[in-house]
Amino acid sequence: NRRDVRRYNISPYVRHRFGDLASTVLKYTYGIVESSAGGLRNRRNNGYQASLNSGDYFRILSWGLNDSHQRIHIDGNQLRPARTIELERSIANLNFNITRRFSLTATGGYERSSFISIRGKPASPTWTVGFIWIPNQRTEMSGSAGKRFFGDTYAASIKYRTRSTNWE
Repeated sequence: NRRDVRRYNISPYVRHRFGDLASTVLKYTYGIVESSAGGLRNRRNNGYQASLNSGDYFRILSWGLNDSHQRIHIDGNQLRPARTIELERSIANLNFNITRRFSLTATGGYERSSFISIRGKPASPTWTVGFIWIPNQRTEMSGSAGKRFFGDTYAASIKYRTRSTNWE
């Protein structure tokens, strides 16, 4: 029952800072997954990510613009035909720093995928609102709620760091 799985990835990127105003990253990704197992199908994916985020000049109200597109081609086999999946997402984000330790966050944009959805069309506007609280140098808490094409979303996170461990 031994099988070989090989994975190859390349991700060149370009990064640039516009002084204290903003920074940008443009990244291309190409990957291959191959397997000798009959039940696993080979796949190839390629895509890009582009972002423009505010710099240190924006201390109270920071912002970002992010765009990504990914195309995944999955080879067919005797049981299933070949298929191509596309994922696109364009998001803007805002972070309002009320104090040095407490921020309100918001994101909004549009996403589209080629997945089959029982909830209708897998494309729609998307948004979230939330907060980030950093009560001390070792602790960070965040939470958010929002909506995507498949329904309501919720997220919560607590991070704690000691001298020799990270807890998340």
